[in-house]
Amino acid sequence: MFLMPLVLLPSVKVKAQLVNNIVINSDGSIDPASAPIQTNGNVYALTDSIVGNDTNTILVQKSDIILDGGGFSLEGQGAEGSVGIDVSGVHNVTVQDFTITNFVWLFNLKTLLTLELFKTA
Repeated sequence: MFLMPLVLLPSVKVKAQLVNNIVINSDGSIDPASAPIQTNGNVYALTDSIVGNDTNTILVQKSDIILDGGGFSLEGQGAEGSVGIDVSGVHNVTVQDFTITNFVWLFNLKTLLTLELFKTA
């Protein structure tokens, strides 16, 4: 019988990045380039939690993508009219694995043709 030592590592709380608007442009580029989003083909994945300080935190202008929260959170400031993820005017967008809090509207869906939500709280 083998015994494995149990190693406990201290938990480290990572501070979320405070951002203005993040835009996924129609050409696939991301503004600002420093936004905590990594791309792999049509998948746009968060690499850190985000605290937005503006009315729209993530504006999606590209169709046919997957926006993967990776278990990270998207938190607003509760500002009047604030929107967590704006996917208006695009189609075939999948939003998955996010925790979205403290926005007046979690999503702006005007003229959206297809939206799939998976494990989004």
